Amino acid sequence: MTVQTMLPRGIRNNNPLNIRLVAENRWQGRVPPAHNSDGAFEQFEDPIMGLRAAAVLLIAHYDHRHLDTIRKLIAVWAPPNENDTEAYARTVAMASLKVRSGLPYQPAVRGRMAAPRVSISPCIQIVTRVNSPSSAGVVRAIARSDH
Repeated sequence: MTVQTMLPRGIRNNNPLNIRLVAENRWQGRVPPAHNSDGAFEQFEDPIMGLRAAAVLLIAHYDHRHLDTIRKLIAVWAPPNENDTEAYARTVAMASLKVRSGLPYQPAVRGRMAAPRVSISPCIQIVTRVNSPSSAGVVRAIARSDH
């Protein structure tokens, strides 16, 4: 076993939110499906492109599918047939802080995902849940970068 194979799948694939591989998707910085060694999840050239795709997808879910609460978003992102969706939503909500009030998000409270300072907190919590607690630093570093 190598150090690379010991890393969480989302980190190995530079896809911290584990976006499923769909040949028709045209994410910036994605590894072409013909060269994707995972087969189930997208792979990106670097973690910045993977996190960018995740943010685009989260905002699209908010805007076009009206997933305007953490509970609704998690129900799609981590469906009940694969996860304990309610516990996942509670974990993300409790760990995410509202930017202005400093109060914890509630799973059913509506929020504006497109506001970068608002959406980064739930994004960090989802990355942490999908990969490992140490992966939150990856998101914070990317959020501070100039990309």
